[in-house]
Amino acid sequence: TWRNLLHPDDAQSTEEFVKRHMESAEPFQFEFRMVTKDGGWRWINARGMVVEKDESGRALRLLGTHQDITDRKHAEQALRWEKQRLRDVFDAIPGFVYLQRPDYTIELANRQFIDIFGEPGDLPCYKVLHDRDKPCVPCPTFSALKAEKTILWKWEDSEGRFWSILDVPFDQHTDSPMILEIAFDITEQQTIKRNLVEARDMYRLLAENTSDVIWMRDHQMDLSYVSPSVEKTQGHTPQEVM
Repeated sequence: TWRNLLHPDDAQSTEEFVKRHMESAEPFQFEFRMVTKDGGWRWINARGMVVEKDESGRALRLLGTHQDITDRKHAEQALRWEKQRLRDVFDAIPGFVYLQRPDYTIELANRQFIDIFGEPGDLPCYKVLHDRDKPCVPCPTFSALKAEKTILWKWEDSEGRFWSILDVPFDQHTDSPMILEIAFDITEQQTIKRNLVEARDMYRLLAENTSDVIWMRDHQMDLSYVSPSVEKTQGHTPQEVM
């Protein structure tokens, strides 16, 4: 019988679906698997409608079609596997990673992105990352898409974190070009760099305002710095001493 041809995992749900639409007499469409004569399984897309009803409106006869959609189902499964493989790779990267579509929405984001910014859903990137209602101008990410080349830039988020961002055109297994964005947290490095600059400026301020002569030598023992006070104590300019 027809039921015996159904895949065991689809049999009950398919029968319930047909019964429900026989009672409602509404057009229907559903998918299920059927066994072939050689023992293989094919995916079927069934569409149909009620063509005869009794006096109470109950369906007496259905008319429909079966379309073999096995190739489409295999392609969908391959795409799901590919997305999961990409997600696993993205999750292993120590930074946030996402794929951005040309319409600013996000195709795929790794776990760190979601932990920081939340699930993107159908929201555009400028809303998710910047809480903006319109695209950023200029947009470095879209510059990479338009120029079709990799772009490296830095960004400070609303929490004061610094990110080194790499935008790469990405068209693998997609219908339209997208941008792969990879961002690494460089807050610690930026803080150290800023502290070094501040320390250097403070040191120079002290050196240029003390009466003692301050000097520095490099690894070859050549003078690399002499404070201005040398001119007051020895009559030579720093350049003459060095």
